[in-house]
Amino acid sequence: ISNVAIPFRGVPTPDLTTFWKAMQTFLDGTPGRSIILGLQGYHDHWTVIEKITSRSILLYDSALIKRLPRSSCTTVHATWKRKHHLLPAQTYFLSNELLDIGQYDT
Repeated sequence: ISNVAIPFRGVPTPDLTTFWKAMQTFLDGTPGRSIILGLQGYHDHWTVIEKITSRSILLYDSALIKRLPRSSCTTVHATWKRKHHLLPAQTYFLSNELLDIGQYDT
């Protein structure tokens, strides 16, 4: 891995839309990129994002979690409806590219 960035560490927690768009922008189909996502709420877990669409996060996961629907996610506090608390400050943007992935900071 050539580049590791934690773009949301040390900054105020972004709203779900801001965080989601940053992940989508980073995982734009360019080879050699991945995101390790920290989760709380229904799952207290680290996982790898395989793909992200406007409606779901698809995972490559050791606990066999396959999908997180956006409607069930939050970046603030888990609730009954939004049970997947995504942790932006504990999310790693990884790349094998020889460029500055800090450009994905918000």
